[in-house]
Amino acid sequence: RTEVNRLDRFAIGHHSAAASAASDVTAVLAVAAPPIADALHLGLGAPLATDVLVFSETLAVSSALVVAAKYTVQRPLPLTYAGDPRYVRSQGGYRSFYSGHTTTVVSALTASAWTLRWRDGERVWPWAVVGVAGASVGVERVLAGRHFPSDVLVGAAAGFAVGTAVPWLHRRRGPVALTLAPAPGGAALSGTF
Repeated sequence: RTEVNRLDRFAIGHHSAAASAASDVTAVLAVAAPPIADALHLGLGAPLATDVLVFSETLAVSSALVVAAKYTVQRPLPLTYAGDPRYVRSQGGYRSFYSGHTTTVVSALTASAWTLRWRDGERVWPWAVVGVAGASVGVERVLAGRHFPSDVLVGAAAGFAVGTAVPWLHRRRGPVALTLAPAPGGAALSGTF
């Protein structure tokens, strides 16, 4: 416990199955509702196909970054710090940083909010949904004992960044060139925007 910063320490010992289930439901709704609402709003056609492509790319980039962070950092879950034997000796007990649920919810809803804004004009309610759903899933993950507050804060920030960047890159006029190249200790991504 003493290894954990003061902001996160209180999360050790939480283990709510109801909060875990609620976070799963929140994540599923955040992924399913925007494309369905978009289809009802636009009907079938090229604009819907473009929106679904942007939405899918947002989720793919977001998921890839989460997996890379979890396997690189290997931060113990609050349940692991609490000594839960199911997690102490399991690789899954060391995947706390950062929250994939929070990142998924915020990136999906942020991408949808930008898409709606650029098509129909600025509205407050999509951003309120991003905030409420993002905060909800973050609290649910902490109460479930699956993440620390810092995990969900970083997850929300990463989700907002990806949910903004992917739609923005699609909206830009002109080419985007990305190159993956070897670099000392790994690989580097470079490009022109």
